[in-house]
Amino acid sequence: MKLKRNIIATALMCGIVSGTALAQTATTVLPNIFSKVYSFGDSYSDMGSFGPNVGWFHNGATAGTTWTALVAAHYGWTASSAYTSLSGLTQAPNATGTNFAVGGARVADGTQKGTSTQINDLITRAGGKLDSKALYTIFIGGNDVSPNINVGLTTGSTAATNNMIAAAQGVAAQVATLRAAGAQNIVVLDLGSLATVPQLTQTAAGTKAQYDAGAAQATAGAAQATAGAAAATAAAAAATTAGNTAGAATLTAQAATLTATAASLKAQAATATATGIQARDGIIQLASVLPAAYTATLRAAIPKGNAIILDFAQFGTFLQTNAAALGFTNLTTAVCNPSIAASTNWLTCHGTAGAGALYA
Repeated sequence: MKLKRNIIATALMCGIVSGTALAQTATTVLPNIFSKVYSFGDSYSDMGSFGPNVGWFHNGATAGTTWTALVAAHYGWTASSAYTSLSGLTQAPNATGTNFAVGGARVADGTQKGTSTQINDLITRAGGKLDSKALYTIFIGGNDVSPNINVGLTTGSTAATNNMIAAAQGVAAQVATLRAAGAQNIVVLDLGSLATVPQLTQTAAGTKAQYDAGAAQATAGAAQATAGAAAATAAAAAATTAGNTAGAATLTAQAATLTATAASLKAQAATATATGIQARDGIIQLASVLPAAYTATLRAAIPKGNAIILDFAQFGTFLQTNAAALGFTNLTTAVCNPSIAASTNWLTCHGTAGAGALYA
């Protein structure tokens, strides 16, 4: 394989850890190594497939400089989106764009073009023969995790894991498709744990909060029922003293019913609390387990020499331990708002903790 690991790893590192401090390193240009840089993926890599003023791409700190653009620039090329205001799965790419990534994409087609279709679009545009001297990057799978977390919670982790395994096998097939069309220099990023992504941690916390609210309502109801039972018991005692045997019996029965209701509501509250904890922990656990299954399969399914697979988790760890030094000024606040500059925020919706650095 012609691609040299140290060259591409250095370039991708420049792109991925492109916080304020390291962004300058991405300006180093190594021309004439690759004839072009083509990219496939999701919103991590998208350079404006829906237009220049839409979504994450339209971020004051990110416009035009996702990691894919930085890597292209590193090798002396200017990346541009292959789609113009993308409106559907069947829309053909433009004639010159090199970035085929689409925000929201999965491995297979869903509501957006998956990487399978993105790759086929390039091959079709190229007349079936790809440039063997170009660099091709694939970073996909994150959008496959979220729906499969729901599968894991409702159907079971086995089904969800199998879906992620199938997704990784799909990427391996896409690498084979690229190579069959003539591509020689292919880089694939795997997935690290998504358990620290605010979008997921907030979902987990929100899910637990919903159960906690139900538990609180049930607890309040139990307290009311307990108070009612005490009042009925007291009234029954008064009725007995007054010689109202029938009234006392009725009130005693009411007290028993209210006591049973209170016990039932307390049990419901306990169940809701436990279920909330289980759901929260289940989301976080699946956010680690599913990417791990994807990555393990990816590494096993792509034959050695067919592509370089980069360890995204390693980059995430590097970012997390060097956040301030890399120029991230917000190290604590979770941000899920495209209007906020991603490059200054440590915790963003995108990526593992600190992977907002995928945007410069």
